[in-house]
Amino acid sequence: MPGRGAVQSAGPSSSTSLAPSYILRAHAAPVSSLTFSQDGRALISGDTDGYVAIWHLRTYRPRYLWKAHDGGILGLQEFDGGVLTQGRDNMIHLYCVPASVSADGTGQAPSIDVGAATAVPSPAAPSHGFDSPAWSMDINAMNFCRMHILPLGQRSVADVKGKGKAGPQDVFDGANMEALIAVDVFHYPSKARFHRSIGKDAFVGQKTGSVMAVHLLQLSDPPARVNTASAADPTRADERSSSTSTGEAEFAAKPATSLHALIAYEAGHLALFRFAPTSEFEEISLGHPGGQAGYHRPRDGKLVGENEGWDLVWAEKGHRDAVMSLAVDAKSRFAYTVAADHFLCKYRIADLSREEAELPRVHVEPTDSPGKSGVVVRDDGKLLATAGWDGQLRLYSAKTLAPLAVLSLHRLSLQAIAFAPLRPKDQSSLLDSDSDDSSETDADEKEIRQAEALLARDQPSTGDAAGKRWTHVAALQNWSRFLSQRSITRRLVLVAVVVTVIVVSLYGAAGSEDGSRQSSSGRTGTLSRLGDAPGRLILSYDEPRPSFKEQLKPGVRYIVANAYGGHGNQFIGIQKMLYFGKLTNRVGIIPTLIPAHLTGSPENISAFYDLDRFWQESHIPAVETSRLKAADLAFSEPLDEDISCWSVFEACVGSANMEVQAFTLHRIDLEYWPLPPIARALGNFDLSYDGLRVFDFDQAAKNEWIARVQREHLPQLPVEGEFQGDPATNIKPGFVPEFGERIAPDDQLMCFDMTLFLGPIMFPKLPVTAQPLEPNVPGEGLSWMNAGQYLRFNDHVESRADELLVDLFGVTKASKLPPFITIHLRRGDFKEFSGFTDLDKYVDALARVRARIQERLDHPNDWAGPGKHSFRSFGRKAKDYPVVCTTDERGDGDFIREVKNLGWKVVDHDAYDTVNRYGGWWPTILDGAILARGKSFVGTNRSTYSHLAGLRVKYWNGGLVEVAV
Repeated sequence: MPGRGAVQSAGPSSSTSLAPSYILRAHAAPVSSLTFSQDGRALISGDTDGYVAIWHLRTYRPRYLWKAHDGGILGLQEFDGGVLTQGRDNMIHLYCVPASVSADGTGQAPSIDVGAATAVPSPAAPSHGFDSPAWSMDINAMNFCRMHILPLGQRSVADVKGKGKAGPQDVFDGANMEALIAVDVFHYPSKARFHRSIGKDAFVGQKTGSVMAVHLLQLSDPPARVNTASAADPTRADERSSSTSTGEAEFAAKPATSLHALIAYEAGHLALFRFAPTSEFEEISLGHPGGQAGYHRPRDGKLVGENEGWDLVWAEKGHRDAVMSLAVDAKSRFAYTVAADHFLCKYRIADLSREEAELPRVHVEPTDSPGKSGVVVRDDGKLLATAGWDGQLRLYSAKTLAPLAVLSLHRLSLQAIAFAPLRPKDQSSLLDSDSDDSSETDADEKEIRQAEALLARDQPSTGDAAGKRWTHVAALQNWSRFLSQRSITRRLVLVAVVVTVIVVSLYGAAGSEDGSRQSSSGRTGTLSRLGDAPGRLILSYDEPRPSFKEQLKPGVRYIVANAYGGHGNQFIGIQKMLYFGKLTNRVGIIPTLIPAHLTGSPENISAFYDLDRFWQESHIPAVETSRLKAADLAFSEPLDEDISCWSVFEACVGSANMEVQAFTLHRIDLEYWPLPPIARALGNFDLSYDGLRVFDFDQAAKNEWIARVQREHLPQLPVEGEFQGDPATNIKPGFVPEFGERIAPDDQLMCFDMTLFLGPIMFPKLPVTAQPLEPNVPGEGLSWMNAGQYLRFNDHVESRADELLVDLFGVTKASKLPPFITIHLRRGDFKEFSGFTDLDKYVDALARVRARIQERLDHPNDWAGPGKHSFRSFGRKAKDYPVVCTTDERGDGDFIREVKNLGWKVVDHDAYDTVNRYGGWWPTILDGAILARGKSFVGTNRSTYSHLAGLRVKYWNGGLVEVAV
């Protein structure tokens, strides 16, 4: 759809406004990956449903569209005469473009240049000729990291088209399964793994989290000395290299070209690693006079050791949060990263002189837009573009990182972005033969000159730039993208794939360098604080205000709820509130966690859970109450603010929830309001999300109900017969205002006195899957699927869980932990609640879960369900999985001795001195994190804490869940 735009003026302090030249539509799902063809005549796009489209950039219509993967598309590249695709289904495919096909699969395809509607493919009518890929490889990429391809040279290779998809094989061996994160390098087309677990154990004493992005490159110049201020283990760098020592030797004569890898991490680091071949490798010559010397591969096809030959050159932490995208300029001189925070970072990859080595390596530029999913640099190295979670595409100067222009078009987050080549390569195209329009080529060259002129000006202005398409930038959302190339000689390449292994839970996306965002023992006077990025979009001020309502931003609707019960119940109530916020387009204000059933002070949820990552993955905006109004931890100040709150508790139990510490902590007094009759959820007890959503939507009906409550003094205490007195004297406790008239609830802030008693209206599942679905486990519902599963433990909690488990198993580090089954032995108050569960029932449940694990290990493809992408075989039988138990029983009791006699390992917080070391919250939190590590789980019947542990094991690890009954 044509939409010629203009470049508008920009003052010294503002960015230029962009308008799209064309809007391309064909995908039925969000576009997740983009790349242009090398000749600039085509664009390739992939979406989250696994479809790939090739667009003709002269007609702006899809030339081909097909289902490439069962999962979403992670990466795309024009390659070897076709399109190389990476999917979330853990596969890489090479698809060759058919020579010529018609819409019905026979004969010559009609020309789409003349607008033949029947020639345009769609998800409902995909292109023919893409039934099976010409080449495939299984991978183990368990996160969002895209592949990267490094061409090593050209040679003649036998055509592999027609061989179809490769059969299942053990691409990654058992040793690699023990790594937390790793980068592996493979050879095309042989699929041989040349390098294994690059970067493993390179960071001593630091948690980097998962690998988020990787880039392979050949560097001719010797890289700089290790940055001892930021590299985690400087002693390892250069230990294998005889060409570098110190001082002048670091910048000695130019060595042979060597392979390097840039790796970006979840904790915000970017690191450069260099490969120095050891005796385990042999050099292969490409036979190009004056060209590349060749490459190295393992001798005799042997499996090399982890990180064999790889040294850390430098590492810099430019971001507070997870790196989301990495770009490198065409000369491999500079690298650029964006992250979940609001920083844009530029790194100098290699130092060309001693003077340059003394300069800071990273330039960190703050921006006004937190959260970016993509960054690309134009091939002339002058222009930078970013894709934002706020739906905006931004252009920057690649030299200074100064903002240049903004495209505000999309309503949802951008996930992909690409530059068209400035100087297209003279190659045949993936598309059918077309004669190039010389006038179009001239126009493109004119656009390039205009863009370069704009970058050269100190203050961009209008004039002859107006009305011109001054750059080819492809952004996500409803823009569908595309690629081209007619036929490329097959190449030797290295494909870098990130391997994420599920020995432990993934680490959170956010973390501060000084650890100030986590609570620790001894910090009893302040609450742990969440990072600043989310608040800027949904709150009026960066800092808490004297009044809660003062922070509410005009035009933004919010939902807040009171905490209720123990930690498990509080967590479930929060996840239900966040889900209801998603249904009603409200920002969730998370109540402060109250230490019910344990010692300690109130805490923010971000002290233990990764709220930044939650927002990123769930797309549900949420902030903590302490971001709006500071907490009075001593409960010494008088209440100074009233909030009207709908009483879910009264609707379900008959009285208001008077346990309001989460509000009085912030000097807030609740005024309770009864709800009208609301449709009940499954079980006929909880209030349904659907009923409350309709109540929130119909403002006229809500106003009518408020008037009735005031008129009839609702809710009334139950009496025998008809009440004859003044209704104003018979109102239920808590619903009578202490002073003056009731303050009616407003639409901007919806408050519930608790949300634990909310639930879904659910219908039976249709038996439409080819494989049996994993049965639901206790607590599994819409709020967990949409909100709860994304509330991961933060890096601080995971690190302490590592320490405890390492001590429990007697290993040297977390990567040596074996796969294990976890059991929650709930005791304590359950003696009065439901009675203790016999230990024999846990033994029986363990036998059931082990049998199911073995069945799954024997038949890994015979099931479907959440977490399947995380399920792995660890090379051992289910009966050999050790058992780790958590319990609220004391470690020196008879019950624990009986448990240990079964050979089960027990997390003993008394022996570990957890409370004195970390604080009263930590036994509960660490138990939750450890239970979530299980490859399968056995829980206690009717325990919400067990419900949460089972759900985490199922969704995060692909594990099986049994209940001791």
